[in-house]
Formats: sequence, C-alpha cells, structure tokens
Amino acid sequence: MLHDFKSVSLTNHSQSTDDNLKILKANSKTIGVTGIDLDNSNPKHTQNSLTDSKACYRTVSGSLNIAQQSQMQIHSPEFHDVLSQADVYRNHRDIPVVIEGATGTGKELIARYIHYGKDNYSNSPFVALNCAALTPTLIESELFGYEGGAFTGGKTNGQKGKLALAQGGTLFLDEILELDLQSQAKLLRVLEEKSYYQVGGLKLIKTDVRIIAASNQNLLSAVETGRFRADLYFRLGAAKIYVPPIRQRKGAILPLAMSFLQEFSKANEVNAYTFTEEAIQHLLSYTWPGNVRELRNVIQCAALKAKNGTIDLHHLGSLDQQKHIEISDAACTAESTLLDSSHFDLPPHSLDLDTLVANIITRALDMHRGNKSQTASYLGISRSSLYRRLAHIKHP
Repeated sequence: MLHDFKSVSLTNHSQSTDDNLKILKANSKTIGVTGIDLDNSNPKHTQNSLTDSKACYRTVSGSLNIAQQSQMQIHSPEFHDVLSQADVYRNHRDIPVVIEGATGTGKELIARYIHYGKDNYSNSPFVALNCAALTPTLIESELFGYEGGAFTGGKTNGQKGKLALAQGGTLFLDEILELDLQSQAKLLRVLEEKSYYQVGGLKLIKTDVRIIAASNQNLLSAVETGRFRADLYFRLGAAKIYVPPIRQRKGAILPLAMSFLQEFSKANEVNAYTFTEEAIQHLLSYTWPGNVRELRNVIQCAALKAKNGTIDLHHLGSLDQQKHIEISDAACTAESTLLDSSHFDLPPHSLDLDTLVANIITRALDMHRGNKSQTASYLGISRSSLYRRLAHIKHP
C-alpha cells in the first residue's frame, strides 16, 4: 500500500542498458516504471518491469501538450481503456472522433495518440485549432482559408486554412462547443461533402482530413439545450472517447508525479528526488480539479523548492486542500448545484435579476480562482458566453 511507504524514489533499472529508464521503488518493492524511451526499439523490457504495480504505461508522441519532453506516459488501467479505444479508431480515418473530458485530462494527448499511434510516427500533419480562441467572424477564415482581397486587412495573396494545412492528416478541433451554430453548419457540410470553398473563393476544394473534436462539456446535453446542432453531433459522435478525471484514476497520480519529477530533475541537473510519506498522502488525497495539467505544475513548483532533493509536505503548500475539495465537488460533479431549483425564497417586493446573476458569476469565478474555463463549465455556459456576461457586468 502506498500509504505505508516512508518515501518513494527513482532508481536505475538494474537489468536494462537504457540509462533513461527508471524503476519506481518503495521499501524495495517495485510500484511502477518511468523514463524517456528514445528509440522505442524494445518496449517489452519496460513492460516486464511493472511487477506488483497497478500502473501501466504506453509510449506516445513526443510533441504532447502535457510533459512535452517525455515520450513515456504512466497511466492507470482506466487510461489504458481510453488508449485501447484510440487504437481502434486510429485505423479508420473516415470516422470522426469526439473526445470528452474535464479540463486538463489530456484530450489533446489522446488526439495526438490517435494520429501518431504506438510508433509515435506519422508522415501526415497534425493540426490543432482552439475554437474558443477565435471569434465567429474569424473561425471561417481560419478553418477554410481565404482568397486574396476577400476582406479588408487580409493578406494580398490570401491564406491557407487549417483544413488545407491538415490535408492527408488530422485536424483537431479543441473546445468545439465554442463554435457558433453557423460555423457548426459549415463544418457539418465539410464532413458530409468532403469539400469546401475558401472565403471569397469560387473553386471547390476536395479535402481528405480526419476530424477529431474535443469538449470539456457533454455535447449531448448541449444538443438538448440548443447550443450544439443535433445533426453535427450525430455525425461526430459515433466514435466517442471519455477521458476520466485524475481523481477517478488515483493509481496514476504517483507514477505521473514521478515522471514529471524526473523531467524536472533532469532539467535542473539533480540526480534524484524523493517524496516523503506525508507528501505522498497529500498528493493522493487531493482532488486535482485541474487534473494532469495541475499535477504537472504543482510538481514543477515543488521541485524548485526542494533544494535537498526530497519533496516534503511543505513543498506542496500551494495546494489549498479544503478549498479545492469544495471546488471540485461543485465544479466536477453533476449533482452539485449552486441553488436548489425547487426550494428557495424570493424577496417579497422586487428582485434585481442582473445583480443576482452578476453576483453568482462573480462568486463562481472567485471559487475557481479566476479560471474562466472551469467557471463556464460550472455554470453550464460556454466560455464565450461567460466573456459576454463578464463584459456586461464589467467584472475586473
């Protein structure tokens, strides 16, 4: 049991010639493996080292959004199931894929895995587009490109869109729920017709692109509320992958922490780090509302503080445990609500609805420490809608 360990440390693999490979040991017991597999030539020797461990690993692309310098990712059996689904979809480029999961769970990692596969190689492009970063007026030119002179301020010779750049490969549409309904209709036409026009163009362009879409909210629920087109959902949603939050795969927390710790120890030229038992307990009991992304950032901060190579509880002081438990319970579970919709009192004379809404949004934003994506998810609205409401109430 992990809670019986006084400390956990990285040690060299005694039987392997790969100096980058490390075995996670505690009290002389192997609990996992982590490292950088540079040549991918013999993955079996690492898999055999996972004796007595509930964690498992799989090599994925080196150009990942999370832990970009490492090709080795440690994950739980639940995450293994996710990658098993990704393996199936990888060989069927004509089938769009939807990846759902909370912020920071690694949805883009899964998208890249579908593209690059187990061998971490593809000679076709992988192009990512964050739909939340673009206004409705810009999304069309970014997606389809535009001809020269199509609009004021555009490039004289025009510009290729993301569909053209992803030709023969994969287009990853992150936060697809942020697309407005008109853009959703145009995307549906591309999926159906396998062709499109550039903005201001007259030439029909054929496309051969795998579409992978991601959302931190449930798309079917968005269909029911009218925020997402039903026809686009049914075209995209046949192949769906759900990435569980890290609080539901606790077996991955410590191996991932050790993997990130190895990355930062190499960067800081430190031979080894260890976790004390108190630090381990804190990592395992914390609810991680920011998921893997938050875990990586916390370990990076702790590594900088731990001058003697040992991470203790006080190095993890950035984790406000009790407050984040309340945040996680409210923001990450469907059962949590700000108000009981069937039992609440209204003032007898008048109600300032704008002020009430402003107060709710402000409280939600404060509760999530200014994280607008988490706040929007908690309130059940899109991030663009949150921005509009914040502009209306002039929130600082």
